[in-house]
Amino acid sequence: MEYNVIYIFYHNTTTI
Repeated sequence: MEYNVIYIFYHNTTTI
């Protein structure tokens, strides 16, 4: 469940 949150958060911070 929390795996998705970490994945999106990580991807969001690396998009810059």
